[in-house]
Amino acid sequence: MLTKGNMNSFKIFLDELVLSAEKNQFLTGPNISDTGYQISVIQNQSISNFAYGLRDRKNKLTMTTNTVFPLASLTKAFTAAALLKLLHDQNISLQTPVHTILKDFKFSSPHATENTNSIDLLSHRSGLPRHDTLFIWGKLPMSEIYSGLKHLEMHPIDGSGFRSSFQYNNICYALAGELISTLSGQTYEDYVKNHILKHVSNELWMNYKSVPGDAIHEKPYFRELEANVFKLWTTDPAASMWATLSGVAQWLLLLLNQGRANDGSIVIPESCLNELFKTHNDPIGTPRRCKLFDAIGIWLGLVYRSAGRYANDSSRWLGYRRF
Repeated sequence: MLTKGNMNSFKIFLDELVLSAEKNQFLTGPNISDTGYQISVIQNQSISNFAYGLRDRKNKLTMTTNTVFPLASLTKAFTAAALLKLLHDQNISLQTPVHTILKDFKFSSPHATENTNSIDLLSHRSGLPRHDTLFIWGKLPMSEIYSGLKHLEMHPIDGSGFRSSFQYNNICYALAGELISTLSGQTYEDYVKNHILKHVSNELWMNYKSVPGDAIHEKPYFRELEANVFKLWTTDPAASMWATLSGVAQWLLLLLNQGRANDGSIVIPESCLNELFKTHNDPIGTPRRCKLFDAIGIWLGLVYRSAGRYANDSSRWLGYRRF
C-alpha cells in the first residue's frame, strides 16, 4: 500500500525499474533513453506523476509531467460517458433506435438502420467496418460521410455483422457526437466540456486548438522517423482530445470514485458508469485476445480484485502509446 510516507521509496523503485528497462531495452526500440514516457500513480485519492526520457529527440528536450499529448482514441471514453449521461438526464432508453433521433440516419443495411441504438454505436457492433480512409487520407468532412452512410458497405455486405461481430469504428463515434449535439442543442464540444470536463480537470481539452499556446508539446516518432501530429479530426468524438498526464489521472480518479468529482458531486450517474464498464460484446465475436474490447468506450475496462478497484484505459496512434 502506497502512502505519502513511502512515495519517495516508490520513486526510487521506479527510477531503478526505468534504468533496468533502458539497460535491457525492455520497453521499446534500441534506445529507450530517447523515448519519452510518463507514469501516474493513483491511490487513496492521491495522484503522483513521474516523467522519464525525452519529449523531443532532435532537440534533446526532457519529458515533463505537464507535457501535453493527444488522447487519440481515449477520447471515445469521454464521448461514451457524455452520451450515456445525456440519455439518462433526458430519460431516453439506451435501446432507442438512432434513426428516431437522427432523421437522416441510414446504413446500407435496412435491418441495421432500423435497429441500431446508442449501445451499438459505442460498442463497435453496428456491422459497419472502419472506412477510415474517408477521413484520414480522403479528408472528407463528416457532413459528407454522414450523408453518404447509406452507400458504405457493411461487413458482411448483407449486414449480417450487425450485433454479431466486433468491428472497430470511428465513424460510429462521430455519429454518437451527432446524437449529443441533436439531443442537447449544443455542439458536441460544448456539451462534453460543460458537463464532463469542467468537473474533472482544466488540463483536458476537446481539440488541439483549445490547448493553451504556452503548453509544452511533445514530438512523436514512428520507430526512428518523426511522425505527423494530427491536429484536426473529421471524426472529433472518436479521437480529438488532448491532455496532460494530470488531466488523464483526474479522469481515472473520477471513474474510480464511481463518477463523483472531488467535491462529491455526481458527474456520471452510477447507471451510466455501469454501462461504461459493462460487457457488451461477449460472446458475439469479441477478440478474446483483449477482454477490454467488451466495454463501451474502447479501450475502457474495469476489473475488481481483492486488493481493490482498478480502471484501465489505453490507446495508440503513430508515435504514441497510452495506457
